[in-house]
Amino acid sequence: MSYRPNAKSIQKINDLEGIYDGMAHVFQDAQLTLSGHRKLVIIMKNIHKRAIELGFEESFAMKFAKFINFILPLKKGEQVGDRIIKFCSVFIASSYKDEEVAKKDTEQDNVDEDVDEDEDTPTGKFVDYILRHLLRGIQAKDKHVRYRVIQLLAYLVNNIGEIDEELFTALQWSLNRRLYDKEPNVRLQAIVAISRFQYLPEGGQKASESILLAMQNDDSAEVRRAALLNLTKNETTIPFLLERARDTNSINRRLVFSRISKELGDFRDLDLELREELLKSGLKDREQSVQSAAVKMFATTWFDVVQEDLLELIDSLNVVNTEGDISDVAIQIFYQTRQDFVNTKVNITKEMWKELSVEMAFFIRSFYDYCNENRLFELIDKFYPESIELSEILSKYLNLRNSFIKNSTGIIQEYEVLHAKLESLRHEEFELEQQLEGETESQPREKEIEKLLVSKRDEITKELLNFEEPRQEYVTYYEQLKDLEFIIKQLIMISKDYDFSDEIGRREMLRIIRSSLTNDELSDELIELSLKVLKKISINERDFSTMCTEIVTDIRDSYMDEVDDTFHSAISSLSDEEKDDDDEDDDDEEDEEDEEEGLDVEGRDESKADTHKAKKRKKEPKEPPSETLIQCLLITKHLLELTEESISNVSLSSLLDSLVRPSVLRNDNLYIRNLAMTCLGLYCLLDKQLAIQQLYLFGVAASRADEELRILSIKVIVDILSTHGISVLDVEGQVDSLSLAKLFYKVLRLYEMPKLQCVVAEGLCKLFLADILTDFGKTKKDSDDGEGNKADAEQEDQEKVLFETLILTYFHPLNANNHELRQILAFCIPVYSFSHTKHQDKVASISGDCFYRLFRENGEFEKYENMATPSTILQQLIHWCDPNNLVNLTQVEIKRSAAHFWQAMGLLQALEQDTPRNIKKTIISNLNKLFITEELGSVVLTGLKRAIEDTRLVFETSSHDPSFALDSLSDRSFEKFYQNIKEITERAMEMEKVKAEEDKENSILSNISTVPEEKQGSPEEESVDVKQGENEVEDKEVEKETAVKEKSADSETEDIEDSLQKIDELLDEEDNVDYDVSMEDV
Repeated sequence: MSYRPNAKSIQKINDLEGIYDGMAHVFQDAQLTLSGHRKLVIIMKNIHKRAIELGFEESFAMKFAKFINFILPLKKGEQVGDRIIKFCSVFIASSYKDEEVAKKDTEQDNVDEDVDEDEDTPTGKFVDYILRHLLRGIQAKDKHVRYRVIQLLAYLVNNIGEIDEELFTALQWSLNRRLYDKEPNVRLQAIVAISRFQYLPEGGQKASESILLAMQNDDSAEVRRAALLNLTKNETTIPFLLERARDTNSINRRLVFSRISKELGDFRDLDLELREELLKSGLKDREQSVQSAAVKMFATTWFDVVQEDLLELIDSLNVVNTEGDISDVAIQIFYQTRQDFVNTKVNITKEMWKELSVEMAFFIRSFYDYCNENRLFELIDKFYPESIELSEILSKYLNLRNSFIKNSTGIIQEYEVLHAKLESLRHEEFELEQQLEGETESQPREKEIEKLLVSKRDEITKELLNFEEPRQEYVTYYEQLKDLEFIIKQLIMISKDYDFSDEIGRREMLRIIRSSLTNDELSDELIELSLKVLKKISINERDFSTMCTEIVTDIRDSYMDEVDDTFHSAISSLSDEEKDDDDEDDDDEEDEEDEEEGLDVEGRDESKADTHKAKKRKKEPKEPPSETLIQCLLITKHLLELTEESISNVSLSSLLDSLVRPSVLRNDNLYIRNLAMTCLGLYCLLDKQLAIQQLYLFGVAASRADEELRILSIKVIVDILSTHGISVLDVEGQVDSLSLAKLFYKVLRLYEMPKLQCVVAEGLCKLFLADILTDFGKTKKDSDDGEGNKADAEQEDQEKVLFETLILTYFHPLNANNHELRQILAFCIPVYSFSHTKHQDKVASISGDCFYRLFRENGEFEKYENMATPSTILQQLIHWCDPNNLVNLTQVEIKRSAAHFWQAMGLLQALEQDTPRNIKKTIISNLNKLFITEELGSVVLTGLKRAIEDTRLVFETSSHDPSFALDSLSDRSFEKFYQNIKEITERAMEMEKVKAEEDKENSILSNISTVPEEKQGSPEEESVDVKQGENEVEDKEVEKETAVKEKSADSETEDIEDSLQKIDELLDEEDNVDYDVSMEDV
């Protein structure tokens, strides 16, 4: 058939060759454009129908498969292949549709006759053949063939009807195998194909699990994106879909907000935690495109869902229980984005102020912040009351809170009694269980304990039933109180930035704040905000600190026994200060002893402690209840956070002596002790001398207390060093640098306290980055004997040891699951290294030793199986020390950096030590990655060349040792490194020689230009004198030049020898390092 087939010409076909020719014409036209595919599908269906009539059904399928084979080797992006695949999928889909229509017509015509549903249809047979043919190429070696096969299957599985069960199983298994194909394009098409099986009754869940696994773990962003877009949405998969808001690829993150969130429907159906996490991830994303998509989702999509009701939108955020500031961030972005709504529909009436709800209070406060930040003072004057009215509104809700608590006293007391009783019963149950486990001798006694245990459990069950109703009442009370305090919090936050230029309003607010702080037992959050308001309306810093001290004193005085005259308030005790100086000195010494005893120091003498406490009890005033102390300490804590006054302020020093120091000794209440330690730490930030005195106390707490107090103490120590520097150390009779370094080192190795490790690591990184620990531990050498020098050397190395410990902590296998610690170090170490050349040189100087300690033979890390590979760690170290990563440097400065030079020295030392053979091979294979240029100078490069030669000599002399026997590849790599350094050294020498000659010529020309002109004689005499003078000058210049060359050569040789001698000394010091010292012995 030489002409294009049509309906009439197809009916005239009588042989197989005509069928083939018609198919060829259709495929030829189908690869040209997509626009004619509909017509070509009709023609192909007619050819298929004619082939069936002539008995060529199998031949048609075979030829169709052969035509498909032509496009299988085409790579991705070839339009011909894509068009043919789309044509084939449309042809099969249309054929199935025609058969369904014909089947329905047949069923209507033959209602009474039985129709064999299992009979194979022509399209079914054809598709069965094509699928089996494609499955033969699904594991082809050619990646393009695998891609095209999977691509065609992805189109076909969406359109095929019923197929053989065996074929379906084989198809599913083959597609699942392709999810692990090495080519991302193949995996992507496999995702698309498998996604069609999610909606089948059988195998749908398994298909979803496969896609979910690929979405979470595939390395390719495109494959994860395909899984994200094709995974079905249900209660199980939605959390994993929203989890992609933290995907490493920005496009995938953006799709979560721009597309997935819309497909989920009403966002209020999502859990509160999912909504909060989704907003937090999107609005705080580092990519502007992702952030814009999240803003559009919140300000447009979600706002439309709630029918543009702003209060309903705020209610969906659950602002009371939302952690962090994400609600504030979201609503502020809404105001900025939807200014059309803000300018036309926002209105705050006076009636709204009378009965505030949680959502209304949040809206009023957040809108005030928006107006205040954008200087929209007209809106503030329009919607917000005068300061005196705001004070009255705040007073109203504070009084409402007090009344609510007073009326709920019975509920609170009943709950506390039942809760205490239930806890006591559970403690008794635990003790009985412990007795039962330890009882092994007497069987009757064991039965008796079991009987008591059953009885106790029955009693607990009964009490739980009785406890349920009071617990529900208490939960209701707590939720209502929480809402009420949230409203008060919003009002105080408004007051914090309010205009109190009206003196009457200022005085009224001052009275309300002082009264609430003194009498209302506010929560920690309300105390902090109230003190900020108090500071704003105070006259000055001193007035603010004085008022806070008076509030604390009033709280303590209100709970003191009137008969007890031993207590003196903080203010009144100041008048007797000069009179009791000697007594206070003695008391201070006793207080310091008590502070040390209060930290549970091991081995203390109990009897001595009891005697001392008995003596102190006679002097100390009666202590107020714990609730009172907590209130006082909370106010003191926030006062110290807000004030900039020094400790010389009488008000502040009085609180230190009368409240903070005694509270540190209250070991029976951990919360009070921690609060007091926090206050003491804040005091230390205000006064350097106090910090020097109390540093030992915090050090003891950091090494021997519980984890919470350890974390607090480490934070205080870091803050003290950040504020006062290392000058607080090495003071006579106080903490020295070596002791503090050992404390940091010890805490970094407390693997059972991962949070504490994170705090120490983050604190040290901040200190290193700020160069506060520069010269840490270095002191003047007062002793000339060997022991003194050794001790000084030990101290001088503390900065190096601490940073080396941080690097070892990062790679330590025991910290593999401490993701927070690894994230901190993964960020801080490169930031430190890339911030300055000095920082990078320090990292480079210890990197070789770190690598050696990680992989030395019989080292402390050898026993761990989950260690990172040596190549990975070494490449990480090389990356940290690469001068090309330094910021704010020119190319010339980068080339002059010696970081990789020092790293090469350290790695060469590791090669010469007792490292395994595979470690030596790893080092040698990475040496050529070091960035070393001729700009370092010939002296330094000559030293490196000699070090390489020394290392080669070690390998030659130790050839009998298996660990020093390298393969030919390593030998060639090491020789290549040596030749590279040799060439660089020669280029450096040539550069220096050229530069020296240029400098010499410039020097001669400058000397000639400064010679004074002599008097002129007769022409003849002048010519004779000139000739003689020229000869004399030439002779003198030759002699001078020779002398200069000899002198410069001698001096250059001496300089080179001196520099090489210094490098040899450094190498000798490296050789003398005691590598057998374990990390625990430092």
